[in-house]
Amino acid sequence: MKVETIAKYLLASPKAGPPVQAYWVANVACNLRCKSCNFWQGIYKKEGEEILSTAEARGLLDEISRWGIPSLVITGGEPFMRPDIREVLEYAVKKIQYVRLQTNGTFLDEEMARFLVEKGVDEIWVSVDGGRETHDRIRGVAGTYDKVTSGLENLVRAKQKTGSPYPVILINAVIGSENLEEVEDIFDLAVKFRAGEALFNYVADVDEESIRATEKVLQRDEVFSEQFSTEGRLTAGGHGLPEATINRIRKTGEKLGMITFIDPLLISGEDYRPVKGHCLMLWSNIMISPYGEVIACQMLDRCVMGTIRERPLKEIWNGPEFEELRIKARQGFPICRECCVARTTLRAQLRDPANFKRVFLSRKARRFLYKSVYEHSGVKNES
Repeated sequence: MKVETIAKYLLASPKAGPPVQAYWVANVACNLRCKSCNFWQGIYKKEGEEILSTAEARGLLDEISRWGIPSLVITGGEPFMRPDIREVLEYAVKKIQYVRLQTNGTFLDEEMARFLVEKGVDEIWVSVDGGRETHDRIRGVAGTYDKVTSGLENLVRAKQKTGSPYPVILINAVIGSENLEEVEDIFDLAVKFRAGEALFNYVADVDEESIRATEKVLQRDEVFSEQFSTEGRLTAGGHGLPEATINRIRKTGEKLGMITFIDPLLISGEDYRPVKGHCLMLWSNIMISPYGEVIACQMLDRCVMGTIRERPLKEIWNGPEFEELRIKARQGFPICRECCVARTTLRAQLRDPANFKRVFLSRKARRFLYKSVYEHSGVKNES
């Protein structure tokens, strides 16, 4: 992470240094019906407006590249439902140092797995919420678990054939009342498929009080799209993971060289953790909507700072809208308490070695670490 970016964050400057990562929500569609997410209900869809075209997407990637932002996360919706996703990914890999892809894992057939390996996508985040029955129930579509595990197998085989450790597999789990007892099963699946990272996040549930209070602070009529559903929330208190589970995940991950992250609320068992101070996101990560709007962050996704269809990305980042937001963000917003990023403050990042590695490692260092995971797993070149 660049010194200028950290310095301006620590000083809570209205101006920010260059972002270290760009998030691009590539489309508005999803093929699943997840309980913890309302995205599939069309919350981002704008009637009469088209998402970024292939040419506009390439222009966005050019801007990110020229600015020197080292990391790009392509997410959705489900990015594989974008018709030009192959062209977009191929161009992104050529332009940007580290390309990550977030997916529900249902589109990873043999051909797509081979494409991702051959084109050099750096990392793929795949969502897993439990065993077959639990995963399918949470995801709302029967047969999803089998598609995901088949897709992971396709990725592992494609990597074996080329001798490449990329894309690194990251298993991402959202933990709530329906799958709290299956955390170790999810972790075992991450080990089975030689994941470089395993993340366990507490299910988000943004209450009306937090939304209205944040709207009042920001003096806006709308700040949040309510993309997260209230289903699956754990009851207040007493839902922390057993210490034995936490220790097993951390020790096994350390032994394998796997980066592991467990949400602080899953460790403490608290219902939420008050956010103290300002979040790193507004000084380090830039987020672009399917329509080219630059939005404040995932929790403030109705706070539009500008659009790349009208202004350059760099100009928006330190424009008056973002400056005003950063000034107001110095004490944190009520809505931030439900965000896994805000809960894991910079101090917490520095205290937790796993978190530190996940967030602050350079691309070169991450590649070295992932190479060790790959070699430790016993993957052989079958070509």
